[in-house]
This record gives sequence, structure tokens and C-alpha cells, in this order.
Amino acid sequence: MRTERLFKLGQYLRRQRQAVTAEQLAAQFGVSTRTIYRDIQLLSDAGVSIKGEAGVGYIISRDAYLPPIMLNDNEIEAVALGLAMARQATDAQFARSATSAYEKVCATLPKYMLEQVAQISTYTTTPHTPPKDHTHFSDLRESIKQKQIIEIHYCDENGMASQRKLQPIALIFASPVWMLVGWCQLRSDFRHFRLDRIKQLHCTEVQFTTTNDTSLAAYLQQETACQAV
Repeated sequence: MRTERLFKLGQYLRRQRQAVTAEQLAAQFGVSTRTIYRDIQLLSDAGVSIKGEAGVGYIISRDAYLPPIMLNDNEIEAVALGLAMARQATDAQFARSATSAYEKVCATLPKYMLEQVAQISTYTTTPHTPPKDHTHFSDLRESIKQKQIIEIHYCDENGMASQRKLQPIALIFASPVWMLVGWCQLRSDFRHFRLDRIKQLHCTEVQFTTTNDTSLAAYLQQETACQAV
């Protein structure tokens, strides 16, 4: 019971943008404030970077890590396979992060699991199609996270060139290519752009505000409606 509560407490704190008091946490989890103080201390002892103090409130640092979680064999294989695929299907910067994460996962595994992970991970090493150009992957990820407008020079499948100013919304992997979903200011609608057809990318420092009509949720709703027709 305590282990489950600690995990949920860590998850809850990580989602908060402002400090949460022990009283608020106690009400959220149905325990006493004394229990919350003990749980906070246990999380801190486990390496979770919790900022705050009694009477003020608590929050987890944005760059902090949650305590280790238990995964079964199939879940470990799924994580390893995903990381192995990410090493090949993204740009060099993100591939380095995926490789580092993959090595950290493997460093904790028993021998029998290393063999299983190696067997499934090798499936990603010989793609049937040549790798696509994903040069702009990390820059686009950052623009999406920072909600910054981008400008692109794009060449479509017919060789027609165009310039677009976009609110980047999401990156979608449609094997073997990555697609950028963006709100196009020219068309006032969502548009898809293949990363390997983006010839130039300029990441501005101009912030945009997501509305109900330009959000990822709106895009997904629109796609669902189109598929249902």
C-alpha cells in the first residue's frame, strides 16, 4: 500500500506547476499530514529532487527523475525495442539520448534478460527501406515544447516549393518517415509535413498560445472524424 502511494505521490507532484501543501496532499490521498511528511522524506531519500518544506509546500524539480519502477519481462522488452527503434528513426542528437537510455536499462538487467533484449532489439538494425532525413527532429521537438512559431521551406511530393509559418503541434512516426503536424497560418488549418521534405527550418522565438481550435486534442478529434466518414 505504501509503495503504491509513494509512486502515486511522486507522479502527482511531478504534474504540478506550483507547490502543494502537505494538507492538500493529505486530502488528495486520504491520509494524515504526518504520513505525507514521512512519504516526502522517503521520496527524498530515494533520490527524488523535491523542493519545499513543511508549511510552505512541495514540488518536484522539472529535471528530476522518479524513483525506479518495477517492470515485467514483456514491459522491459517493449521499452528496449522502443529505444532501439528511436536510435534509428530520429536524428543524431535524439539517437544519442536513446542510446544512453538503452545502455542504462541494459546495465540493470540479469543475463537472461540481456539475451532476450538483444534478440528483439536486433530486429531494428536492418531496415527494409533506406533511412530518411530527420535532421530537424530535435529542433522541432524543442519548438513544440516551447510553443514557438517556426518557418519552413517545404517541397511537396510533386516538387512544388512553398514557405509556411506554423504553430508546431506534434511529431508523428509514419514508418519510415516522421510527419510534423502544425497549424498553418496561411491555410488556417492543420497540415502535415514530412520531415525529409523540409528543406530549411527557422525556429523563431515568437511564442504562440494554443486555443481550442488549434490544439493537439482538436487535431486528433478532426482526424477521428475524418476516419469515421
